[in-house]
Amino acid sequence: MSLSAINSQLTESFLLSPGVEGQYFERKSAKITASQVAEIVVGLANADGGSIAIGIKDRQFEGINSQGAVKINDFLQCGVDHCRPPIMFQSEFAEFVKPDGSQDRILFLHVEADKNRVHETSAGDVFLRVGDETKKLRFEQRQDLEYDRGSRLYEDDLVDACTLDDLD
Repeated sequence: MSLSAINSQLTESFLLSPGVEGQYFERKSAKITASQVAEIVVGLANADGGSIAIGIKDRQFEGINSQGAVKINDFLQCGVDHCRPPIMFQSEFAEFVKPDGSQDRILFLHVEADKNRVHETSAGDVFLRVGDETKKLRFEQRQDLEYDRGSRLYEDDLVDACTLDDLD
């Protein structure tokens, strides 16, 4: 049975299986920071979209409740607070029972791909999800992505050291 109403693939056995992280899925410990979550959100939005599960460590449910309401709220707002332009994503909580009998939650963030714009973190870094990694793009890679999305036109770039003699 799926723990997510949005992504039916997110079952308990899937979430805890080895080797499931890939192009469309990432799982992270609850100890991650909102700015680190934003890097993954940006990478997914700049690629093909996907889901992030927060509160899973070493293929075990650790939950997020111990992080407190402020940090959980930071996760929920990272698409607005740490991404430019803002990235809207769907979020949902999945409840589970820990071995000690206490209740806790996993947070899912479901990010749609944005094929029209290139997103960056508030630090100005652009990321792209490639396989099971979120890669920081170099300037040239970012420029190519902007050309692909139409947010930058190759014809608008200035050519250094061009003179009138170069034109015919």
